[in-house]
Amino acid sequence: MNAAAQTFAIALASVVAAAAIGIGLADSMAAPTAQVMQVTVVRLPRVVIEQPRAASPAVTLAQARPARTL
Repeated sequence: MNAAAQTFAIALASVVAAAAIGIGLADSMAAPTAQVMQVTVVRLPRVVIEQPRAASPAVTLAQARPARTL
């Protein structure tokens, strides 16, 4: 292996080792955060809409037309 490739391999290994050490230190020094979730319950009023049983004239007219055949 030539000198440039060997130097590159050592530099790459150093960067990887430094990153691993940094991540390990960051995880061990980080304070655990408490996850608090506030839930608000909203009850909506119940609305019932009654419709008359008889069909409207538009619906009756549409039902009275014969269906087209293709």
